[in-house]
Amino acid sequence: MKQIKRRRRRLRINNPVGFSLFCILCLALLAGLIVGVYYLIEYGPGACAAFSQYLEERDATPAPTATPTPTLPPTSTPSSDNANTPIVGEQETPTPDTSADSTAVPSDYTPSTATPDPNAPLYGFTIGLDPFRDSASRFDEEAVYNLEFAFKFKEYLEQRGATVVLTREDNDRSYSDTARINAINDANCDIALRFLCNHLDSRGTVGCYAQSLSRNEETARTIVNAYIATTGLSTRKSDGFEADSNAFLRNTDCVAVTLIIGHWTNSGEREKLLDSAFQELMMEGLYNGLLSCLKPA
Repeated sequence: MKQIKRRRRRLRINNPVGFSLFCILCLALLAGLIVGVYYLIEYGPGACAAFSQYLEERDATPAPTATPTPTLPPTSTPSSDNANTPIVGEQETPTPDTSADSTAVPSDYTPSTATPDPNAPLYGFTIGLDPFRDSASRFDEEAVYNLEFAFKFKEYLEQRGATVVLTREDNDRSYSDTARINAINDANCDIALRFLCNHLDSRGTVGCYAQSLSRNEETARTIVNAYIATTGLSTRKSDGFEADSNAFLRNTDCVAVTLIIGHWTNSGEREKLLDSAFQELMMEGLYNGLLSCLKPA
């Protein structure tokens, strides 16, 4: 009696059903590989940076919690055109944070009482400075920094003969675009400069750029080019310029420019922004740009 031998069932390549399953499996593996490589390229650096920051924060000694400073009630209600958000990055409704120093006035700041020198380079010119953000922004550190730098730059320009108007002098209140624009227009400013540290989800983004109405592009480029020439920072957007038409740029009676002076969310660039010697370079670059716009050669 013949013994029946069992044969193993094999997936033969000449079997149409088996061949189809084999092709589908190969395509699925290939698609998974492509998707995996894409996500690694797109999100890998950010994930590594976030994990590194987590390790640093975990190992760091917790700082004592500051006693919240009571905030004054808003003197004006922000209008709908008040883009008190980062140029790029903020997606949530901002909420006030009163845990930081609300005044942001540098300890060594003293208002200028000297009579402007008629021979000073900027004598006779009135410059409006708008330190962006305020107590309504959830990016409180940047709001404080913007104002601190504004006080220093105000003194720098006054020493060179300019009359300087700040659109805000504290972080206790919310300042609408309308209030900021009125401060510029009431002072009959010759030029207005809004500046801010940008805040992005991407920690690897660096660089500066200027925004203005299209007709004021030359002025904006003059300022940002002088700024990068002195600081050595890189540029973003179209060689450092982006056309915009927000309320602040539209409604000031004088030429207005917004300058993103750097990215707070990049640790390397933030370290530069906080360095006093680098701030001197920032002010020198901005001064050179403003001087070229107000007194063209």
